[in-house]
Amino acid sequence: MEIIRLTSKKIKNLKKYELHKDIENTESDLFLYRQNELLKIFKSPNYDYINNKMFVLNKLFYIKDNSDLFEIVWPNSLVKVSGRSNGYTMDFVKSNTNLSRILNSSDVSIEDKIYFLKVIGKILSKIEYDDTLSSVDFHLGDIHEGNFIYDNKTNSIKVVDIDSSYVKGSLAPTSKFLTFNDKLWDFPNKYPLDENDRHIPNHNTTILSFIYMLLNLITGEYSPDMSIKDFCNILNKLNDLGFNKALLDSIYNIYLPKDNMFDYYLLNTITTKLVLKYKEIYNRER
Repeated sequence: MEIIRLTSKKIKNLKKYELHKDIENTESDLFLYRQNELLKIFKSPNYDYINNKMFVLNKLFYIKDNSDLFEIVWPNSLVKVSGRSNGYTMDFVKSNTNLSRILNSSDVSIEDKIYFLKVIGKILSKIEYDDTLSSVDFHLGDIHEGNFIYDNKTNSIKVVDIDSSYVKGSLAPTSKFLTFNDKLWDFPNKYPLDENDRHIPNHNTTILSFIYMLLNLITGEYSPDMSIKDFCNILNKLNDLGFNKALLDSIYNIYLPKDNMFDYYLLNTITTKLVLKYKEIYNRER
């Protein structure tokens, strides 16, 4: 594992890499580094935060060396700034489009959007059944549309923000779909909390996050902040429109005590016609 040592002055002289204005990034700064790399520097001065990031990154180097998961943008080197561990480098996917922009674009067909979710489902399944990842209890910690990118050169989807992953012994990361999600507090065995009252990523949170993305694709406005009542109203509408019962049962299960189960092949039951019909009814009611 290479360790790169930089000064604060050197960092300031690097060209900043700006994400699209629709993409949130509050925890770090990104810089173009060397020929084909990005440099990620964490903003937080909190020792425990940085120490946990370094713990996770060291585990990721082990995983990278023993896994063939090319769908993940892995760390390449640890970075010390003025003697303090504070970031890492990664491969720079030069021609990319963030998946949140694709899924929210009216120029992309519903059929293509469903296809992209199918690919994400395959990636999540591959991660879950990877022996190397399982050996360190690895789980993606912040699964949402913005943490996947489409590589325009290779026509593939890749996972980014990998430092927000969870491994055995680490703290639970901040997560768009999990942190402050009070609907999960009633299921402490299914969605356990760590000492900081953050939900520990596991099999159940992976499927939960994927289903949130799926609901947002279908409805165009679903949010984890919605009440259980609104969640059930959406499922009732989907049922009335003829969405697959097994699909709806899997979705409904996220707010029940038993473990989440999702057969990604159920995505094949979702058609453009069904999605358009839902949005037509919803827009009319609004």
